[in-house]
Amino acid sequence: MVPSRSQGLYTLHSLILLIWQPLFFCLLLVVAAEFLGTIEYHMVNLPLFLGGVVASSFITFNSTQYLTLNLGKVRWADVWDVTNRQTLVLLLVMTTIIFATKDKDISRLFIGYFVLLSWVILLFLNSKLPVFLSRLVFRGENIRACLLVGSPEMCARVEKWLHESQHLGFNIIGLITFDGKDKGISTIPLHTPILGGLLDLPRVMRERNVSQIVLLGTHDSQEEVHEIMQICEKEGCRVLIYNPWEQYFKRPLHVIQEGPHTFFALKEDPLGNPVNQFTKRMLDLAISLPVVLFVLPILCLFVSLIHLFFSRGPLFFKQERCGINGKTFWIYKFRTMRYQDPSKASEGTQASANDSRIFPLGTFLRRSSLDEFPQFINVLIGDMSVVGPRPHFREHDDIFAQYVDVYRQRQFAKPGITGLAQTRGYRGEIKRLDMLHKRVHYDLEYVDNWSFSMDIGLIIRTAWQVFFPPKSAY
Repeated sequence: MVPSRSQGLYTLHSLILLIWQPLFFCLLLVVAAEFLGTIEYHMVNLPLFLGGVVASSFITFNSTQYLTLNLGKVRWADVWDVTNRQTLVLLLVMTTIIFATKDKDISRLFIGYFVLLSWVILLFLNSKLPVFLSRLVFRGENIRACLLVGSPEMCARVEKWLHESQHLGFNIIGLITFDGKDKGISTIPLHTPILGGLLDLPRVMRERNVSQIVLLGTHDSQEEVHEIMQICEKEGCRVLIYNPWEQYFKRPLHVIQEGPHTFFALKEDPLGNPVNQFTKRMLDLAISLPVVLFVLPILCLFVSLIHLFFSRGPLFFKQERCGINGKTFWIYKFRTMRYQDPSKASEGTQASANDSRIFPLGTFLRRSSLDEFPQFINVLIGDMSVVGPRPHFREHDDIFAQYVDVYRQRQFAKPGITGLAQTRGYRGEIKRLDMLHKRVHYDLEYVDNWSFSMDIGLIIRTAWQVFFPPKSAY
């Protein structure tokens, strides 16, 4: 019942955005043509551009689900991230249409204003619309009286979440304990009143018109659970069963249904889906092939000239790195350090700010990430992906795994030229343990929540950082 309401809320939100964006495009076109005189109707291929607007909305359709998970406490970071992702996809689609059709009539300024104003309005709608919809839809007959059944200890663990979930139309009326001895009082501070024991359950359900039970525990008694289920079925009440196992693992558990059996997994595995693997590989090829054929040769000539004047030696620098499932491969980069016969120790030493090994203009290549472009060869042959956790030395992997228990979970995905951690500012030298924890956190967030739109957004952010590199790049 809770998931269906939450899903319905974000679907309704997404549908409104899907309808709003084409209408806004038409409205802006009318204003520009009729009142501002900056464009004429015949200059716009309306069906094509409207199709592009709708396509961008479909691509980001599921992104709004993160905004409905906790409306009791709106996270502006989520609103900002979703809005930026929607706008970046819209900009990419509109730009692709212009270049693919070689449309010279359409005003680039008009498209720019449309994308910019869309970002402003989307930011407002993403922050306000889910709350408004929840108040509009879940009221009156859609409000469900909800009763908890379990111990005060279990209630204390979920009480905050339950009260914050009232935006979905659930009114928490109280707690029924297994023995009823704590009626009205509890040694554990609760905002939820204790209404009695199991013997009081049928009476309380009828008096309070309860339509939803949250079973917080089993009390190690199959008979009691069977009794509760019989009462709920007789009274026409839905049952939501709380999973207490998360407290042992200290992380969310994901439900997996296989035939008649239900399992729990510690992590989602979106990249285990063959369709997702194929989609990601096609994106890798679509980007890496043109770069290797057309961009890399020009960069090779440019870097060769830099080497000729500042540090003669090999054009490329290669190292062994750990890839997917711990498999080693050779990674390629443009050489940015003075050429010498490096020892194993110096090869494994991270580059630092003002590193004496880096020759003049080598710092420019590193800060702009131009030294990373040969890695598109690794992407083309399948050792790497455009987006993924950055690959490290095996020696570094062994060291980092000693400090972060879940470190090797990064190896469930192919390493990438860029990644979520890098776009969040965690790139370059790891100076402190908290930086390592943050980098691993974002790497695992990517592995567990991969999506095609996420890859597109990260690629666009990385392209931006090539022109405006962060301070951590050297």
